[in-house]
Amino acid sequence: MEAQELKAARWPMLPMRVEALSDVESLRLVRNELRSFMTRAREIITPEEQAVWWSKAQEHVEAYLFQVPSSMPAVLDPSRNAVGYGLVYSTEWAGKQAYIKSPCGIVAGGLRESWRGQGLGTELFRFLTERAMALYGRCALEVLVSNAPAKRVYRKLGFVPFGRRTSESKVLMMVKK
Repeated sequence: MEAQELKAARWPMLPMRVEALSDVESLRLVRNELRSFMTRAREIITPEEQAVWWSKAQEHVEAYLFQVPSSMPAVLDPSRNAVGYGLVYSTEWAGKQAYIKSPCGIVAGGLRESWRGQGLGTELFRFLTERAMALYGRCALEVLVSNAPAKRVYRKLGFVPFGRRTSESKVLMMVKK
């Protein structure tokens, strides 16, 4: 994994770019732990399914595991030490142009429960949003209508609701302009 260059003064977490298949397994473990907040594909993903996904996605998706530097051990074990994960990809790659008129970045991610309520989710999604805006100029995401803490974070970062996914009314779509 490659550490991204960050503005240390405001960044309490270190995003590590997932690049190797061994790191993809760590991403899978964290993602599976957080699947109850997913707006799509909420089932457990097997190592084989993750490997197939990564073989298709690695050229199109920026995937990150996030760690808090003060909690990092001398030997890095991302699956145990990651506090969250994040993805940045384009609507074109994801086939989501149907509900977003022009190409833009999509962000997705989550924070492990023991790390919530400390402002880290805001920083995680700030990082992902900045990456998506830099790459695509616009950014969108989906959130469960029942996930009030996430919606507060997204609004704080400038996202505004723009609709609901027609196939599932409990999913709110938000965009940053």
